[in-house]
Amino acid sequence: MMGGQGCSRRTRDARRKFVLPVLGLLTALLAVVAGTFIPIRTTPAASEMSVALNEIATFGNRVSSCTGRFRLEWAPVDMGGVSLEQQRVLEERVVEGRWMMDGVRFREDTTTVYADTGRTERLAVAFDGSRTAILWEDGTLDHLQDLEMVADHVQFGLWLGIAHHYRPEARRLTHSIPLEGDQPTIGATETVGQTDCLRIDANQSAGGSWYTWWVAPQYGYMIMRVDSVSPVSPADPEHPQSVRHREEVLEVTDFGNGIFLPTVVERVASRLNPDGSVDKVYFHQTFTAADVTVNEPVDPGVFELESHTP
Repeated sequence: MMGGQGCSRRTRDARRKFVLPVLGLLTALLAVVAGTFIPIRTTPAASEMSVALNEIATFGNRVSSCTGRFRLEWAPVDMGGVSLEQQRVLEERVVEGRWMMDGVRFREDTTTVYADTGRTERLAVAFDGSRTAILWEDGTLDHLQDLEMVADHVQFGLWLGIAHHYRPEARRLTHSIPLEGDQPTIGATETVGQTDCLRIDANQSAGGSWYTWWVAPQYGYMIMRVDSVSPVSPADPEHPQSVRHREEVLEVTDFGNGIFLPTVVERVASRLNPDGSVDKVYFHQTFTAADVTVNEPVDPGVFELESHTP
């Protein structure tokens, strides 16, 4: 009996030594087969967010050249509580301008008329691909080394969403698009005007401001609205308020070949009550583009400015 039990135990041990490696091999083979035929799944929200971030970051890349005219209206509404310096910056005015862009080269000519004084300012800013130029009101011409400083004077690209062509850091500087550092998440589909949009919320503040974007997949993931909300120190601590800067696209133009651009855009700065209602409107701006051409030849000579001084 003892010998039989010993033989049986040895048989069981031998089977165990054989079966375990086979099971391990089968497990490994199943893992390979599963990996071959069953793709790794990501959550729908994560996949959708990845697609949205990529499409938003490349918006406007199909635009290689662009020309047009624009009108920019600045209209302060209530300057109470705004510093004198800010009031001068937000002084009521109308800017009439035209622009030309071809790749990294650009030019913008503007005439600004201030409502209160009737004062007029003319300015031309250009970059020919190698050097910058600013033609001032008095006809003098300056060539500045800092492209960013020159680009600060240019309006059209930021409103149209194509400033990144000649100013690579434009989107990061203005927080105009969601970035991974914002820890963005996609919420429900919401309507802006008559356009269905994906709502994207930042879960990380940028300079104390919280951003929300509404993006329209049907327009090449154009940002139809962006809100920036910052808390302010209220006179009554029990009723905290905040300031909201909102930029919203009011009109979109289809240029064909999957190219869409915002041609009427509004910016509004408001003070909000704790419930989100508007307490007061500080100012609003309206940008309207006209005679816009996309991806048509541009004469290289237009990017060269000459002094008008005697």
